[in-house]
Amino acid sequence: MPNVDLVIDQGSDFRRLLKIKNREGVPVDISDRDFTAIVKENYSKKKFLSWVELEKTDQELSPGELHLFISSEKTRNLRITDPTIYFYDIKQFFGGEETTLISGKIIIQPRATV
Repeated sequence: MPNVDLVIDQGSDFRRLLKIKNREGVPVDISDRDFTAIVKENYSKKKFLSWVELEKTDQELSPGELHLFISSEKTRNLRITDPTIYFYDIKQFFGGEETTLISGKIIIQPRATV
């Protein structure tokens, strides 16, 4: 499972394309799979934040593609210290199994123009 940190400017939209592949590196059709993004202020918190959106692309045109999106409205309204760090996991649910595909930190950097 890769660990990828995401750096986002406060008040900005953020979009990242994730490509889901099998062990051989071939993109897989994810149309029958479910995904969720879990974001927490720290690892020990049970409550998670729900400001990350996930959207699958058309799997016939672009198999394995999943978009991660955080709107500028969400990042603008976060209480930010210099910088503020959250922790995230992207989970896949398929065939009765739950798998963490990617995890890391979301680093929100304050901006004067927010």
